[in-house]
Amino acid sequence: MKPFIRPQNVLLTTALSDAVVVVRVVVVVVGNAP
Repeated sequence: MKPFIRPQNVLLTTALSDAVVVVRVVVVVVGNAP
């Protein structure tokens, strides 16, 4: 399997990675909230 088949797949992967990071940050902030 090729790592990059279409540029769109790369964009989707990047978007998903960014979304995961955002979710983690939100969870940490909410978890630390009083």
